[in-house]
Amino acid sequence: MRDALDRYLGRQDYPGGEGGGPDGNATKRNPIPPLGIFITKGPVMSSRMLAQESTPQKDNTGRKAIDYSDAHSDGANILQLPGRRADLVFTRDDYFALCNHMLNGNGPTDFLHVYRDDLGSPRFSRAKKPLLKRRLEWAWQTVTGRAKKPLGIGFYAGNGDGTSRWGAFDVDAHDGDKQRAQKMVESLHRVAGNRPDVYLLLTSSGNGGWHLFLFGDEFRPIQEWTRYLKQIAAEADVGLTPGHCEIFPDDVRAGFWPKAIRAPGTWNPKTEQIGAIYYSSLEPLLKRITEGKRVSTFLYRSTDSPRSTDVSDIALYSGGKADWRKRFAITALHTRHAQLKALVFEMYRQVGFRIGRANAHGQFLESRVTMEASLDDHLGEFDQLWEWTKNRWLEEVPEILKELHERLPEGIERDLLRIVSNFAEYARRNGETDFPLSLASLAARLGVSVQYASMLRKRWIGGQLLSQTKGAGHGRSARFMLLKGNPFFQRCPP
Repeated sequence: MRDALDRYLGRQDYPGGEGGGPDGNATKRNPIPPLGIFITKGPVMSSRMLAQESTPQKDNTGRKAIDYSDAHSDGANILQLPGRRADLVFTRDDYFALCNHMLNGNGPTDFLHVYRDDLGSPRFSRAKKPLLKRRLEWAWQTVTGRAKKPLGIGFYAGNGDGTSRWGAFDVDAHDGDKQRAQKMVESLHRVAGNRPDVYLLLTSSGNGGWHLFLFGDEFRPIQEWTRYLKQIAAEADVGLTPGHCEIFPDDVRAGFWPKAIRAPGTWNPKTEQIGAIYYSSLEPLLKRITEGKRVSTFLYRSTDSPRSTDVSDIALYSGGKADWRKRFAITALHTRHAQLKALVFEMYRQVGFRIGRANAHGQFLESRVTMEASLDDHLGEFDQLWEWTKNRWLEEVPEILKELHERLPEGIERDLLRIVSNFAEYARRNGETDFPLSLASLAARLGVSVQYASMLRKRWIGGQLLSQTKGAGHGRSARFMLLKGNPFFQRCPP
């Protein structure tokens, strides 16, 4: 058995760990450069250039203008042309990829639920359930006219790391002065269109208002985005005044999240209208995103941050029937640390680091009381508690597991060892020698795709760390033994 372990650990092609693995601990994002030094992509077409095109044209960067050739005179301003629904500009997959980009690596409940309540009042609230994929599909069906009941969706211009991949201008005409709003967004679009470091998307927002989105390729600090947007507004001679023009993200205090804004072209519950797309230069960005996902679905999901969540991911694992969100909710003053400690102790043997951190992240955001600690404080304490619990776990496990833990690459494979050894111990205490190991459950607990979990499991079987004892059947998962031949995991004597 130890020879097999040596052969496996001698491999150099680990699927996880340092250098691009799925582990949120080890995989680090590239240093964050400030805005203004993005890779130059070439000029964005101006409003007049766009309106004058008789057929869709591409510049030397591959950016493609929307075709507005139908029945419009040369030189017409794009804001005087009819906008188009999102499904006439983007494919479904491209739009979902764009929304995943806007999610900013946040958790499955960190998005804006946009709807009308039972009394018909418009509501904009943070989602309470991890139903991101379902809500996004519903919002898309509303755009296409297939939804029985309309619903919108929005995203936060930042995350718990204080970074974002996009910013936006919200130009309103609440005072009824639509001409003023139009002049403002024209000026903003003209100035932003001359910046080579962003992709633009211009949409209507209802009642004569406009949303101008600016997208970058990578995460940038929120403060950099705020400064960048203010510079564009100053150059465009547009005042940033609530009710006239606001920016996302705006100045945010440490520990607080920036505001959210509706996704481009989605339903507005205030006007019951669908937003229209007037300009887009997103084709190169969407191509890069979708090609990256096609090349490696796993890497696309996992390299942004420890709690990165794709819109196509399954819901965040939170203990199943144990319902950690409810059991360890922060509902009373001065209980935050105790609840966090109890949550970590409960989770450590059952999930990987990235899923554990995502649960701690959600625990803080769903708190029902005001706390002195910030989100950064909370997650910092989580990291310390996780490390402390790891040391206690290593003190209690048999020597063979300690050795295996130390020799495995830090990250995802250590998470896998901890989870399957917990399954094996549970089986041992119940007088069994093997345990069920569902790929779907394993993927959810590790925070990876089912395909990646399958690859990990096959490697461990090949390295004789796992041995399959029974195949999967109808409604029954395949069963396995950990380190077959080690007396610690054999059936307990009667």
